[in-house]
Amino acid sequence: MSTDDPNRTEGAYNQTLGSAKETLGNLTGSTSLQKSGAEQNAAGKGQEAQGQLSDLGTGIQERVKGAAGGMVAGVTGDREKEEEMRMRHDDAKTKQRSAEADIAKQAEA
Repeated sequence: MSTDDPNRTEGAYNQTLGSAKETLGNLTGSTSLQKSGAEQNAAGKGQEAQGQLSDLGTGIQERVKGAAGGMVAGVTGDREKEEEMRMRHDDAKTKQRSAEADIAKQAEA
């Protein structure tokens, strides 16, 4: 099973922390804390987007490799390799779809 690009998780964390700082700055009247929070939130959004694009690209690339490898294994009769390539393809498809869903969700926001 594949894991998400670390930038996705770290970016989400920075968005949450930045938003909390911004809120705290609003409550206390601290403009420096508001500004710092807004900057961290924006940086987190960019970082998360970078991770999503990385996962999208990796997912597409690995799906193609899995599909091609599965075809070759099928032609040569290597059932073990064919199953391995099918699993690689399916795992990459999950990664790609997850990234696509997150990107679409952000585009709607």
